[in-house]
Amino acid sequence: MSDRRAVLRAMLPAALTELGYLVYFHVVVSAPHTARLFGWLPFGDLKATQPVTATMFYIACMAGLFLLYARLLSDLSLRPETRKDRGIVFSGAALFALTLVFLPTLLSKDLFDYMGHGRVLVVHGANPFTSPASAFPPDEFTRAMGWDGATPLYGPAWGSLTALLTLLGGGNFGATVLLFKLFFVAIHLVNGFLVMRIARGWEGLPGGMRPIRAAAFYLWNPLVLTQTVGDAHNDGVALMWLLAGIWLLQRRDDMTGAAAGAMSVLIKYVTAPVLLLFAVTRLREAGPKRALLFVVICAGVAALAYAPYLSGFNAAHFLRPYEHSSYQGGIMMLAEMSLGRLFPGPNVAGSALADIGEMAGLGPLAHNCLLDLYEIADFDVLL
Repeated sequence: MSDRRAVLRAMLPAALTELGYLVYFHVVVSAPHTARLFGWLPFGDLKATQPVTATMFYIACMAGLFLLYARLLSDLSLRPETRKDRGIVFSGAALFALTLVFLPTLLSKDLFDYMGHGRVLVVHGANPFTSPASAFPPDEFTRAMGWDGATPLYGPAWGSLTALLTLLGGGNFGATVLLFKLFFVAIHLVNGFLVMRIARGWEGLPGGMRPIRAAAFYLWNPLVLTQTVGDAHNDGVALMWLLAGIWLLQRRDDMTGAAAGAMSVLIKYVTAPVLLLFAVTRLREAGPKRALLFVVICAGVAALAYAPYLSGFNAAHFLRPYEHSSYQGGIMMLAEMSLGRLFPGPNVAGSALADIGEMAGLGPLAHNCLLDLYEIADFDVLL
């Protein structure tokens, strides 16, 4: 009976968290930003008429989700790990993620850009890294994009993956959106499994975390869920390959570990410093020959990934800004946008901040969360 009560205590915050994500639906509906996707509105068509109200609603909702998240983690730390705990953590994560698949609108147009870049290759037969979607006749996909005149800032592995997913979408806009978002759900759950396996390998070491609690730390994180599954950012895919590399290297599997680490960078370049750390670690632990093997494998994977896109490709393209400002600058970009609203006209200081932030690749998830607040609040009003 006591064991059953413990399970029920764990399920209560999970149920309340699901309610929180259903409420989150109406934060998004209150501040429509991109194309309307799904018509499911569990609490009816509720709207906050003022941007400031929507912003406060967003903050309160996220604060509540993080409190429930902390409650779950605290509960898991009070008792030995059981198979039931694993079931609760993974099934709860799947429920939350699937709920966020059906958001009626998104706070970012990145998903539509992914789809548009994929169509440049699979529909128009052109290189998406040299030919923007705007070079071709507009369609439903192009009109939904945020930056149809820009080529991708991401790596060639992501370009190939988006092309494959877009091809499987069969030219249907809604089906392609659903396919991408379900793909991100699968990636999210795989990442939780990899975190658990890595934590199990470190279990018992100083500073080691219990495996199921480590998995819950990732899987139930509201920021990770809303950004990688809800708003469909590709950070989770880069993280999956990075976690796979760590796990394989933990098992002394240098060859596949190197390949997985390289794939992470070829999804999104911001993980390159971690891959360099992998190489330095192999040099210290196994000597120069194993470190050289690591580097050679990474170079081979990169060559294979870039091969289809080499015609006219500029390897430094990811450093250039989008047409309006530097997008990958995270907090720096937010500062630039805010300065631009306060002081209209050329903003040299703000642009410099954003350019520095872009080259540093600062905190993509934190950036996305802050940008969500920016879009909801409409800083024309707040500033």
